Amino acid sequence: MIDVAKRGIMIGEESHGSTGTLLLGKLPVNRRFAICTRFCTYPDGKEFINIGVKPHIYEATSIEDYKNGVDNVLNKGLLELRKTI
Repeated sequence: MIDVAKRGIMIGEESHGSTGTLLLGKLPVNRRFAICTRFCTYPDGKEFINIGVKPHIYEATSIEDYKNGVDNVLNKGLLELRKTI
């Protein structure tokens, strides 16, 4: 809930819209499923389940960056941190 506390900035990509509280199960033919079992909202009622939480500053890492060991999100975070000092 760092977004609500307004004590920092979120940098990166949108979350995947889950609380992480999953019910895991098995289906026939070696299939599995996961269902979010908890419903949460922002204090004002705004939903993020199946929607995601948007960062304040969008920054992504491409597959090429990942292969080359480049972390654009970390680099952007360091840049933003340096602005505050």
